[in-house]
Amino acid sequence: MAALALPIVPNLEIQSRLFSTRPITPKVPLGIDVHCVRSMNWKAKQLIDYVIGLKVDSILLNGLDYFESLEEAYLQSLKDLLDQNNVSFYFGVGGLSINSPSYTDKFGTPKELISQGIRMAKIFGSPSVNCKIGSTKDRYTDGGIVARMEEIIKELRAMRSQIQDAGIKFLKTRQRLPRKVRNRNY
Repeated sequence: MAALALPIVPNLEIQSRLFSTRPITPKVPLGIDVHCVRSMNWKAKQLIDYVIGLKVDSILLNGLDYFESLEEAYLQSLKDLLDQNNVSFYFGVGGLSINSPSYTDKFGTPKELISQGIRMAKIFGSPSVNCKIGSTKDRYTDGGIVARMEEIIKELRAMRSQIQDAGIKFLKTRQRLPRKVRNRNY
């Protein structure tokens, strides 16, 4: 008579998974885009503390105004806090379309914003950087929203090698791309 050999598994969690009849379902990450609490006028540290208190997995700060400083030491202190609490971090650099009514050069030119995004993505370990196309007002400007998207694409293409070397993706936010632009291969 043959004996059934079962592996010896010291970890109880692994044992329960190995011998459970329930299917193993992956944990779906839950996060917060702090845009929904923007009226609190909190800075990055306060927002991170808030997210930690909510016990969610990730946070999105979609703009550079949330940061008290863009210096590496400050950003690294935020990264350390996020890591200590197992919170993933995503962020945005703001608008890259200089002809958008909502564009501001407060943090530099579009190229400088892209460079800042690459630098910050490396510090935070973020796989992507969000950028804004503009606002609803852009639909009524010369060329409409498509012209604003073309401006952004031009800026991103000019820095394509730096973006690819960093291994990150730049994503647009809050606007659905028109089919005319969405179906292009950039």
